[in-house]
Amino acid sequence: MPALSIAVQPPSRAQVSTILYPPLVAEFNFKGSAPGFYFFAMVILLTRNGDIVEHGLSGTTSVTGMDVTSLVGSSRTTIYFPFTDLSLLYEGAYKIRVDVYKVAYENSDGYIFQDQIKTNRITAVNEDVPAGTAGSSERSVIRALRNAGVQIP
Repeated sequence: MPALSIAVQPPSRAQVSTILYPPLVAEFNFKGSAPGFYFFAMVILLTRNGDIVEHGLSGTTSVTGMDVTSLVGSSRTTIYFPFTDLSLLYEGAYKIRVDVYKVAYENSDGYIFQDQIKTNRITAVNEDVPAGTAGSSERSVIRALRNAGVQIP
């Protein structure tokens, strides 16, 4: 059964219009492989009540998944979705929802919803905020992505 999780949580507090660090990274894993398919994820900003905030995120809001199975030494297929340049544009308390889709290489017009997950709450303020810190397992994910060529500040 496929499992979607947040491998790296964005900071709980962030300055408006400043790139989130640590960056949001979603992880999707499943048994076996998916030849002929690729996965992508989109992020959507939500209020505390779950309402969608239109144009509330800046940065790349849709990414193609990276198969990092060999990098992380997993027995399950492991796909990371790194959102490395997101920032919140308005003050307030939010969550970011990640939606994952599966697409056949031969039919990129059709996609199949797989799963969704939300981050922990992020409070955006209009003042300086110290940089967030990643936990040990989150640092491992960031290191694996950097080793795969992903530009993470």
